[in-house]
Amino acid sequence: MVHVLNMGLNKNEERIMIQSSSKKVYRRALWAVALLTCLATPAVAQLKFETGTWAQVLAKAKAENKPVFVDFYAVWCGPCKAMAKNVFSDPTVGTFYNENFLSYKIDAEKQELALVKSVGIEAYPSLVYFDSDGNVIGRNVGALDGSGFTEFGRQMLASRAALKQLPVLQAKYEANPNDAQIASTYLTLLMQASRFDLAKPLAAQILPKIAETDLIKPENWALVKQFVTDPNSREFRYVVANAALFHQAHAQTFNEYMMARVDEVLNSAIQQQDLAQLQSAKDTYFGVAKLNDQTQKPKEYYDLAIEMFYFSGTNDWGNQFSTTTKWVETYQLQNQQELLKKALEVAEKFKSPQQLAKAEEWSQKALALEDNAIANYAHAVVLEKANKNADAKRYAEIARDKSDNEELKAYAEELLGVIGSKK
Repeated sequence: MVHVLNMGLNKNEERIMIQSSSKKVYRRALWAVALLTCLATPAVAQLKFETGTWAQVLAKAKAENKPVFVDFYAVWCGPCKAMAKNVFSDPTVGTFYNENFLSYKIDAEKQELALVKSVGIEAYPSLVYFDSDGNVIGRNVGALDGSGFTEFGRQMLASRAALKQLPVLQAKYEANPNDAQIASTYLTLLMQASRFDLAKPLAAQILPKIAETDLIKPENWALVKQFVTDPNSREFRYVVANAALFHQAHAQTFNEYMMARVDEVLNSAIQQQDLAQLQSAKDTYFGVAKLNDQTQKPKEYYDLAIEMFYFSGTNDWGNQFSTTTKWVETYQLQNQQELLKKALEVAEKFKSPQQLAKAEEWSQKALALEDNAIANYAHAVVLEKANKNADAKRYAEIARDKSDNEELKAYAEELLGVIGSKK
């Protein structure tokens, strides 16, 4: 879906849709639709990426005494392409990373598969930082903008430095566990070093002693956003009750924190099929959205977005289809990318003539908005799903002939092969 927060749920949606299907044509159609946001003149990367194997990169990192940043991506991932186009091309970002890191890109579905498995890569992009021995310093799942990516890199440098200081401060804390100042300093260092296994129990001791009105202070907000995950906790209830103040003080991190809580509550609602938790997720999502959305969309807009996830997760396909239809036809008829994504999703998940006709209607509307190669290709995929093979062939040929993207041309040819095999 598309919404003003541009984080959390929309990233997960693309991943969920792609991972839920084993059909290559559907995956590639979604990849093509993701290109709609990335088709401007390609930017030249200012951030220098190493070539060679992972072992060779680590050897160079050890020789230069530098940590390593790795961009784990997938070719179909829209946010990955957006980072490559908008962030890795930024000269300021390039200067910072080139001075402080070795950088490396891994197509996580094709390259260095042993490393991908050992690090536990499950979503894209995964931005992972290693020391020169190959140990993970920290990671971020999801795309970041230029300033966020640079700031996260600074945090990773602090983590690396903190790891070296940790033994000394740990000894001081163990000798003086009741000294509040030492405990606070030790906790900060544990967080910088990404030692959350040790930091979490210590934070559980410190947080209840912090006055509610002091939770907004930067040093305490760092604890809240890292360790307060229980929506029934004193700290979380206070943040929600004073959301406008926290948003004003910590805008981006507040958004990310609250969206993570929405995801957690929504996942719990799905697992337990709990409508009360679903309502809590909807209310929390809208509470964050209205602080960011200058157009002031109605609550229904955000509620439908949450409901689509819920009904999909609980396999309630009747409600999923009706909710998706209302979402598209009320709010998305002028949004080509969303029309194509939902058309492809319906064509993949649903088989009745009525549902396939709706998918065809949406992809046709998207094509009417702009007659480009991607829209023709996606429309061809929808038509092939509906067994309208002659029309599917015609639109796949148009997509192939219109496109200047060699990968999309190849996918259109492959679709033509699938259509031809049905004869």
